[in-house]
Amino acid sequence: SYYEMPKLDIKPSYNPVYNITKDTIRMPPLEQFESSEEYYATLFHELIHSTGHNTRLNRLTGGRKGEEKAIEELVGEIGSAYLSFDSNILDKVVDNNAAYIDYWIERIDKNPRLFISATSKAEKAYSFIQSHSVLKEAV
Repeated sequence: SYYEMPKLDIKPSYNPVYNITKDTIRMPPLEQFESSEEYYATLFHELIHSTGHNTRLNRLTGGRKGEEKAIEELVGEIGSAYLSFDSNILDKVVDNNAAYIDYWIERIDKNPRLFISATSKAEKAYSFIQSHSVLKEAV
């Protein structure tokens, strides 16, 4: 169960990031975001990354470089969209992600395998969070 897993720390920082070595999410304070919805969408993105830790889904094994990093960022975006939808905030954050989405559309056009791989991994991460109640404890 989730309670038997190592706890995931969320600590203050200037930039949002998941640190796999320390198994820690760093998040700016809520006040630095345009809205609470943007804060949570960003937190959801980092939570999705945290499922890649070897004590969870063990997805982040080879370092985050090149195509693997690109796929993992797409995993974070897709997973964040799933969690944002569940939290009824997706419609409030999707416009702010338009430029990021445009970037991914261009990449996916060149390599459709990226989307298939990222979607599969994002679904597993989303299911993991839902089944282990990580989200309920983090928010």
